[in-house]
This record gives sequence, C-alpha cells and structure tokens, in this order.
Amino acid sequence: MSAYADPSFLVSVYVADAHTPKALPLMRSVTFPLLATALTEFELENAIWQYQFRRELTDSDVKGCIGAFRKDLANSLFDMKPFGAEMLRRASLISASQTPLLGTRALDVLHVASAIVLGAKEFYTFDRNQAKLADAEGLAVRGAS
Repeated sequence: MSAYADPSFLVSVYVADAHTPKALPLMRSVTFPLLATALTEFELENAIWQYQFRRELTDSDVKGCIGAFRKDLANSLFDMKPFGAEMLRRASLISASQTPLLGTRALDVLHVASAIVLGAKEFYTFDRNQAKLADAEGLAVRGAS
C-alpha cells in the first residue's frame, strides 16, 4: 500500500524525540518506498536545523541526521516525485473545504494534497490537526493518536 510521511513523522525517525519510540516501529512496518516531494525534503531538513537553533543538537548532530535522511533517499527508501501545480490546485480545494472547519496550516494542507495527488493510501503524521485533515480527505492515518 502506498504511503506518504509528513515531516512531523519523519523528524522523529531521524532525530531522537518524544515520538521516536513510536516512529521507529511504524517506519519498519511501512511498505517502501514512501512517497515524497521536494517539499517533504525541505521541511524535514529545516525542522532538523531548528534543533540546532534551539541548541538541542550540535552542528555535527544535525549534519548526521540530515546525512542519514539523504542516505535513505539514495537507497530508494523514498520515491521522490515532483511537487507541482496539480498539488497546489488540490491544496486550494482542500483548503476551501476543510480549513474553515479544522483551521489547518498551509504546509499541512500541501502535504495532504501531495499525498492524494501521488496516490497514497496511508498518511504518517504526529500532527493531530493534520491527522484530522488527512482522515477527512480519506487517507488512512498512522502515527497520530
């Protein structure tokens, strides 16, 4: 079954945090490759760099986490797809119908729209609001409780 993992989930795979004990077993159960876009890569790497800003990771730690992600990219654990206009159009439709009800953030809508356009059936996230959105759009949500 095809799956898309939001950066909120992936951060917990590459950086030890409160969700890591749940993320790692889920990651081992995923059918690879995970669908992803450049938006996924950018947001994940930016989130990891924020750990350095907050002095929770050293520069070396950050580079190790990003390096581990890039190694997984090179080993085809992710199926990188282009982020394009169709995803933005779908995000606009989702935003108009769901944001007034759920108050979702723009990047969360973009990730859900990307997952749908790419044909994902499962959506991995630890963001509860995004999980509600993914569920409302018909994706099977994993991770968020």
